[in-house]
This record gives sequence, C-alpha cells and structure tokens, in this order.
Amino acid sequence: AVARVAAHKQWARTGQGEPPLLSREQLLERLNQFMAEFRRRPSDGNDMDGFAPQAVLRQNTPAGGFRRISDEELAWRMAEYFEVLVRKGGIVQLRDRKRYFSPELLLIQGEHREAARLRHNHDQISVLPSVKGEDLIIAKLRAKVGADDPVQLAHEMELQKRVRKMAGQFTKPMEYEPGSAVLEANSEPKPQKSTMVIHPSEFMAAQEAPEPEVPALHALEQFTPEMEISSMEWQLEREGRRFKRPLDFADLES
Repeated sequence: AVARVAAHKQWARTGQGEPPLLSREQLLERLNQFMAEFRRRPSDGNDMDGFAPQAVLRQNTPAGGFRRISDEELAWRMAEYFEVLVRKGGIVQLRDRKRYFSPELLLIQGEHREAARLRHNHDQISVLPSVKGEDLIIAKLRAKVGADDPVQLAHEMELQKRVRKMAGQFTKPMEYEPGSAVLEANSEPKPQKSTMVIHPSEFMAAQEAPEPEVPALHALEQFTPEMEISSMEWQLEREGRRFKRPLDFADLES
C-alpha cells in the first residue's frame, strides 16, 4: 500500500505513465463484475436452501413484477413520527424545539396525538387522526422570534423596517402646492396656494352673468338723426376706413 501511494504521488507530480488508481469507469466495471459473481454464487443464508441470491430473487418475484413506489410515498415511508401533546393555544412542540400551529388544533387542546414530518421539509407537520373518520391536520411552522433565535429576529426587524418605509412613502405630505406655477405675461410666477379660500357669496357672484348696461337718459336725449349711419358706412367703419362726412346721393352718382 505504501508503494502504491508513492507511485500515485510520483504520477501526480510528473504526469508520466499509467495512473496507479482506478478511474470512475474502471471502478464501476469492477463493482458490477463483483456483484454479478456474488448473485450467482450459492449461499447458505437463512431461508435460501443453498440457492444463489439471483435464483431466490427470481423465485420470489411477483407475477406482475415489483411495484415502483412514487417519490411522495417514499418520502412518507421515510418520514419522522412523534408522539406529541397539543398544548394550550393549539401549539405542538417537537423534540428539536420547533413549534407548529394550526387553528384546528385549538379544538383538541390537551390531547396526545401522533405527528409526522418529512425529513427534507420541516415547514409543516401532519397531525394524524386518532379515530377513523377524522381529517388530517396540517400545522405550519411557527416563527420563533426572540433572543433564542437571533437570525429570525433580524429577519423580522428588516421586514418591519421595509413596511414602515413603504407606509411612510404613501403618507408623506405633498412637497408642492397644485397650481402654484401660474405664469402671467411679462411677470414673475406668482404662487397660488391651495389653502386660499373665498367667501361663498363672492364665488356665486362670479358665476352669474353680468347684466347688460343700459344707456343713461341724458345720452339718449343727445342722440340726433344725423348720427345715424347706413350699413355700408358701418361696414367701412368696421374696416377702419370711415368717411369724414356722411354719404349722399350725389356721391353715389359720381
């Protein structure tokens, strides 16, 4: 053995020659060869009557072959089973001090039950029924927060910090007033605060249409027929080309 170890070190250092150790493929080939020889060799074991293991297996094989179980059934076959007491509050604590809870366990407080837990999944347990007809109760893992579990405590504190930060963003007061940027021509922007209020009477007065102005009586008395103009004169006045004197028939003939 010492010589083979030295030869392997020499090969690992220089990389020359054949490696003294077997490769994975070579090892599996030799193991399969050994198992084949073992199954064909007669045995004096219990209830074998001198037959080889291969012959005993062939003789006891069911007509339909061996049933292949599912991964779920295999997991339940290999599960851990505990005799537990359902404590006050619907709490079940196992030997590893992990606690599980379900509202349905509140109905069987103080009773002893059998619980099963998968070996690869400790997030829940199954509390088995005590009599036929009862339902299976699934109890979830109860988070243990405190000095005994600093990792879980740090996780819960980080989660609480995130929740408070999100709540603060939603309840943060407005940093600006809506409509504050009211710009006027050739003037500086004047802030218009949303807290400015007006009296209801002023608001209603602003909504009413202004009444038409009635000309004063002395203005009607000063009106003379010479002040009348024709539609053509009104059109010319509108265009900014009003004559200094009214038109007559002589002007139209010329």
